[in-house]
Amino acid sequence: MRGSSYSQKSLSVSGSSRMRVQSPSPSRCRGSSYSRGRTGFQGQPVEVATEIHQHHANEKQEMQELNVRFAGYIEKVQALEQRNSALRAELEALQGRFKGGPTGLGDEYELKFKEMRDLIEALTAEKGAADIERGYIEEEVEVWRLKLEEELAIKEEAEMILREFRQDVDNATLQKADLEKRIEQLVAEIEFLKKLHDEEVADLLKQIEESKVTVELDSDRPDLAAYLRNMRAEIESVAARNVQEAEKWYKGKFDTLKDQASKHEDKMKSMKEEISVFHNQVTDLQNQIDGLRARNAALEQQLEDMEEAHLDKTAGLEDIIVQLESQLCQTKLEMGKYMADYQQLLHIKLKLDAEIATYRKLLEGEEKRLGISAAAGKAVTEERTTSVSRTVETHTTLA
Repeated sequence: MRGSSYSQKSLSVSGSSRMRVQSPSPSRCRGSSYSRGRTGFQGQPVEVATEIHQHHANEKQEMQELNVRFAGYIEKVQALEQRNSALRAELEALQGRFKGGPTGLGDEYELKFKEMRDLIEALTAEKGAADIERGYIEEEVEVWRLKLEEELAIKEEAEMILREFRQDVDNATLQKADLEKRIEQLVAEIEFLKKLHDEEVADLLKQIEESKVTVELDSDRPDLAAYLRNMRAEIESVAARNVQEAEKWYKGKFDTLKDQASKHEDKMKSMKEEISVFHNQVTDLQNQIDGLRARNAALEQQLEDMEEAHLDKTAGLEDIIVQLESQLCQTKLEMGKYMADYQQLLHIKLKLDAEIATYRKLLEGEEKRLGISAAAGKAVTEERTTSVSRTVETHTTLA
């Protein structure tokens, strides 16, 4: 019968990452160093004590190494717990900021996007209204332009008629000058003929007076003086008649030209009045066109300013969208990093579970080798494993 006594020590894990594992202190003899009942080989106590002491020292050293290794695991677990707590706090902060993660980023900026969309729609509506008003103004300008063209055509027609009247007046003036010149020529010719006639009559009278003869003429010879007087009277009557006819014709022609000139003057006066009215109308239309052009230029400038402001606001909105997309990508990258850290923590947990299982097997093998009772070894192992697993599970849950 094998007799052995065990001084079972406890295995404890401190909260400050220190662990002390003490192995059982067996008092037994191997080979020839064991006791059989109350009698045995008591001649070798020194060798048995030495062997037990050496075996105890080896076990103590091995357990110290295991304690150091397990303490390193515990420190790593606590460091991972702290890292997990920090990541969890950061994750909660991000969740609170983005309302539940990256998917809530759109909800956070939804109001801003709505305001920007409303602003874009309002600017688009204003631009449409400005375009419509500009179209109306262009149509009005086109109508006034057509009226101006009509008035200019009427003005050109009136100027053409005025030029024709001026040509008629010039022709009448030339005709009047020609008639006056002809009358002067006729008057000069009449004066010349009258003078010539007077000279001829005087010459004849002189010849008659100088050639007085005492010779008795035959009774049937005509009276030369009477003949000359008759001729003179006839010539004077013809000349007087010609002068009267010329004066009458000149007077009639002059009256006709005067009437025509008066009519032309009336027409020219009327045309001048019409031209003045047309000129005033053209001036008014030109002023209206200038005003419409100025208004059109002001509206075009206002439209350009609105388009420029719209482009600036659109550029600002695009910059904001780019920044939000960049923040969203950065958040996704951070979440990917957190997921990678979480996967790494899971991997470390699995690795720790595997190491714990290996350590459990080593402890069970050591306990079996040292002869610790199965119930006590199982209790110690389960207690140690439960403590470490609880710590790792807590760390995983926080992650």
